[in-house]
Amino acid sequence: YQLGETKYKAGDFAGALPEFQAADAVKSTPQAQRYIGLCQDNLGHYSEAVVAYEKFLADVPAKLRVEGDEIKKRVETIKAMPGKVHLDSTPPGASVTVDGKPGGVTPTDVDLAPGKHSVHLDLTGYVATDRDVDVTYASKQDVKSELTAKPADTTPVIAVTPPPTT
Repeated sequence: YQLGETKYKAGDFAGALPEFQAADAVKSTPQAQRYIGLCQDNLGHYSEAVVAYEKFLADVPAKLRVEGDEIKKRVETIKAMPGKVHLDSTPPGASVTVDGKPGGVTPTDVDLAPGKHSVHLDLTGYVATDRDVDVTYASKQDVKSELTAKPADTTPVIAVTPPPTT
């Protein structure tokens, strides 16, 4: 635990994390969970940070009440973070509409609030496609769509000869 604190204070979050995890494996404590969460948070591992933070918040020691309030706010902030969604299509160049709003042209990256979203792709000569995307806070995901070419118009053309003019 002490080695983890030393590394954490030096800004070595990647080095501190396994030290706190090892200490927590020997004897689980809210303090170790808090540090595990802080390390994960600083490393950009937001889902893992929330798990550790919530373990800390389940049993906040009286002497860490202020830190507990800060962690509650941080968890709320993380859970409100948008997810990054990379939209791509084959062939590329499809117009993107997300929840009825223009979202660019594939390939493109969009930030979406946590929750369910409707993605519409449209490309001339191809059948438009709709996809539902479920976005988790602070996540990254790829959504790839194979567009199907519209069938060729096979309606026979009938030549009509106009009547002779007199």
